[in-house]
Amino acid sequence: PLEFFVMSDASRAAHWIVFTGALVLLCDAPFRCPGDTVRIVRADRRTWLLSQLLFSAVLLCLYFVVLFIFYCAFSLGHWTFSAQWSDTFSRAAAQGGRVIGIVFGMAPRPGLLKLPPWQAILLTVALQFLFGLLLAALLSLCQLRGRPKLGLVLCALFPLADYILLDAFSSFSVFGKLAYVLSPFSFASVNRLQPVGEYSVIYAFCYFICILTALFLALFQSIKRYDFSS
Repeated sequence: PLEFFVMSDASRAAHWIVFTGALVLLCDAPFRCPGDTVRIVRADRRTWLLSQLLFSAVLLCLYFVVLFIFYCAFSLGHWTFSAQWSDTFSRAAAQGGRVIGIVFGMAPRPGLLKLPPWQAILLTVALQFLFGLLLAALLSLCQLRGRPKLGLVLCALFPLADYILLDAFSSFSVFGKLAYVLSPFSFASVNRLQPVGEYSVIYAFCYFICILTALFLALFQSIKRYDFSS
């Protein structure tokens, strides 16, 4: 059933659904409860901020568990415990998802089959988890700067910009390259890393770590100046 999680980000529609679910969970970070101004008295500002970021990480982990349960229920009766890709996934990668009855465009790249299944699954979870942390950090930063709606708009622009660069301007190769170099939404999918290989995965991880480091530093600076009395 874990193969379906890898296949889900092979389709932009399914990938958007997973992204939207994470965004709904994280949209009010870091102010999730009306008692935050009371709790800040009992802890210093940095400790409070770290606890909110940790809570966002826990929410993402629970979100992936719920997705796993959904995929298990969806594929109940067709489980296999082989260490290799299943015939279903291999056919979908070779001939497209419609061959196995998936009506929307789900096309795992043949290059993905070069990765061992468990490695591809763990990379998918890790990259989507880092992307979720990026959403949480960006939303929190905009909240602390007094621009909560700006955070939602910027997060919504991630898949939109990815779509424009990859599809609307697909005839211009430079835009496609920009999407794979700059778009965090593309990096959240192992299937969409071109080529699927060691260097592209390393670049994706370095990309997320650098952006998260910059956002966390900005968050710690913003929390010092935030007026909780407002």
